[in-house]
Amino acid sequence: MQLVPPRKDFVSQPEDIWAALKGISFSQFQEKWLNENQFLNFMERKKQLLSMDEYLFRSWFSLLPLGSLVPYMENSNEYLSLMPARVLDCFLGTHYRLQRLQEISKISEDLLEHVENVFKMLMHLMDIYQDV
Repeated sequence: MQLVPPRKDFVSQPEDIWAALKGISFSQFQEKWLNENQFLNFMERKKQLLSMDEYLFRSWFSLLPLGSLVPYMENSNEYLSLMPARVLDCFLGTHYRLQRLQEISKISEDLLEHVENVFKMLMHLMDIYQDV
């Protein structure tokens, strides 16, 4: 599918446009995905596709449940080392994900732990790619 070139003001785009998932109800996909490991394994087996489609990393990021983001970023380390600008996609994808959370005070302990782990991973990526 031919996509519109990315805009410079990424954050003002709706997430479905940013992730090249326009018209797809991907937030329901996140909630109903029963076997996260199966999805992560699929992505691991097909990660060579990331170099062929500049939007695929974003799409996969948006499809994953919050608890799978850290393993996804860890499994994508090789890709991120080849395309360090995609680390920004990790931040933007996290931004979109956190926007969908309601009030922080109503977040469960498990969800809060996932958010904390995502932030730790983002800091780790910043450490790795700060000089690139």
